[in-house]
Amino acid sequence: MVLAGCDRGPAVAGPQASDAPAAPMPGNAGLQVVAGAPAPGATLPDDILRGLSTDARVLDCSGGVVDGRSAFQADWVVAHLLDLDGDGRDDWLVEGRHRCLSGADGADWWVYAGDAAGARLLSAAGRARVVEVRQAAHGGFSVLRLETAGHDVWLRYDGRTYSRDVPATD
Repeated sequence: MVLAGCDRGPAVAGPQASDAPAAPMPGNAGLQVVAGAPAPGATLPDDILRGLSTDARVLDCSGGVVDGRSAFQADWVVAHLLDLDGDGRDDWLVEGRHRCLSGADGADWWVYAGDAAGARLLSAAGRARVVEVRQAAHGGFSVLRLETAGHDVWLRYDGRTYSRDVPATD
């Protein structure tokens, strides 16, 4: 994992234009996660593991279904803990590590938010070499930039999930 200024947003110098409280800054702005790089591999909650066991990309893997049941195992993925919305709860960037979920063109990625009721899938983001958490937030969640083989893909939160913007303009 490559870290670049991941603690907080920039310090604000001088007087503020408004006394209104600022929106919480996502805690991992500037973080870049590189597919295949050594990762701490945080333990995923059971609800995320259940969701991944029925994901189409997992089931389409050679050996993804055995005797009509998902053969998904927790070691097919690596979890990267983040805080995408500055709420202090764990959010997860999940990276595919199984041979059918990763390759020379990167890895398959999923984004989950930690909510009071459990983890919630925000995006089955697709294949990318690098996922970068941007300083900018949209709808309360950090904007994500996925570096893919052909172009960058930008994910912006629309109030329920991350929506894709191709190609990037910012």
